[in-house]
Amino acid sequence: TSKQTAPPDWSALDTTAFMQIVETLAAPEMEGRDAGTKGIDLARDYLVEQFKATGLVPAFMIDGKPSYIQPFTLRIGKDENDEVIEATVYNVGGLLPGVGNLKDEVLVIGGHYDHVGYGHIGSRAKDQKGELHPGADDNASGTAGVVLLAEYFVDRAVEEVEREGFHPTTPRRTILFTCFAAEERGLIGSRYMTRNPDQWAFDAKQINGMINMDMIGRLRNNELYIFTDDTGKQWRDWVKRANQNVRLDLKWDVRPPGGSDHSLFIAAGIPAVFFNTWLHEDYHAPGDTADKVNAAGSIAVLQIVAGLAEHAATTADRITFVAPKPSPKPYLGGKLADIEVGVLIEDVLADGPIDKAGVKNGDVLLSIVGQAVNSPGQVRGALAKLKAGTNVKLEIKRGDETLELTVLLGIRW
Repeated sequence: TSKQTAPPDWSALDTTAFMQIVETLAAPEMEGRDAGTKGIDLARDYLVEQFKATGLVPAFMIDGKPSYIQPFTLRIGKDENDEVIEATVYNVGGLLPGVGNLKDEVLVIGGHYDHVGYGHIGSRAKDQKGELHPGADDNASGTAGVVLLAEYFVDRAVEEVEREGFHPTTPRRTILFTCFAAEERGLIGSRYMTRNPDQWAFDAKQINGMINMDMIGRLRNNELYIFTDDTGKQWRDWVKRANQNVRLDLKWDVRPPGGSDHSLFIAAGIPAVFFNTWLHEDYHAPGDTADKVNAAGSIAVLQIVAGLAEHAATTADRITFVAPKPSPKPYLGGKLADIEVGVLIEDVLADGPIDKAGVKNGDVLLSIVGQAVNSPGQVRGALAKLKAGTNVKLEIKRGDETLELTVLLGIRW
C-alpha cells in the first residue's frame, strides 16, 4: 500500500483552462489536425510549449538527444500523377520524473491529438467532405485532459516538497504524459511509439500501466464509459475508489467504442484502461465543435482519472497484467491506406488470404460482401462482423477494371 498523500487540490483541473485548450486545438487554423496539414504541426508546437511551460522534461531520445517530439513518416495518399504522398508527423511527450524506489517505473497517461482534417479520410458526413472537421471532442478533449493532468501532477509534486512527511520521501513512479499523432489513420502513432522503445527516455520494460482518454468531452446523463479495465487486475477497484467523491455512473466495457491507442499498449503486454463519454451524432463530422463540449463533465472525468493515476503512481505493487482472452479474428493479409475513394491495398502478404485470392499491391478495395468501404477503419469494422475461415466477396478496382474476387478469410488469435 502507498503512504498517505495530501488531499487532492483540483484547482489545476479548471473548466476555463480546459476549454482554452479545446478551443485552441479545434480552431480553423489547426485545419482539423490531419497528417499532412500545417495545422497538425501547429498543434504539435502548441503541445510542446504546454509541456515545457508545465515543467515536464523530454520523453524521447532521438538521435541521441532528448526531445519532446518523436517523428515518423506515413503514407497519406497519391497525387494526380499517381505518385505516393508521405507526411512526417510527431508524437509529443513529456516526463514528470519519479521519486524514491519507484522512480524507475513509469505510468503512461495519453490521448491522440490528431483528427480527420477536412473529412477526406474518416468522415461520417460524406456529403461534407472538404469542410473543416474540428474534432473538439475527438480528441481535443482528451488532449486537453493530458495537458491539465500534467499540470495537476506537477503542482502535486511541488506541493509535496513543501509538506512535511511527503515528497521527496513518498515514492512515486515517473509519469509519461503523451499525445499521439495519426490515430485516425490507423493508430499509427501509438503503434510507432510502442514498437520503438529504444526512443523512449526510460526503460520500456518498466511501464506499469497506461491510461487513455479519447473523447471525454460529451458527458451525458452522468455516464462515463470505461473499457479494457480487465487487462489490469486492480484497475476496476481503483477506478471505483477514484469515483467515490465524483459519483459518475460508470459503464463497464460496453461495446462498441472503436479502437484507440491503448490497444497497442495492451498488445505490448501493458495493462491499459480507456475512458470515453461515448459516440454522438457529430462524431467524425463538421459538427464536432468546441461549443458542444461539456466542460464541467470533462473535469469530473479528469478528477476520476487523476485519482486513479495518483493511486497507480504511488502504490508499491505493480499492476497485474491480464492478457485478453484469445479469440479467432479474420484477416486479409495486407496493409491498408486511405485514398479518396475506397481503400488502397499495399504490402500484400505472400501466400496470405488476399494474395491467394488474386489481390495485388496497388489494388483498391471498394466493398466487402457488398458493404462499401472508404477507410481502413471501415474495413476493420466490416471484418469484425465476419467469421474467420469463411469465404467472402471483395469488390476490387485495378486500374480501370472492377473485379469481384472471393477470399478465404485468414484466422489469427
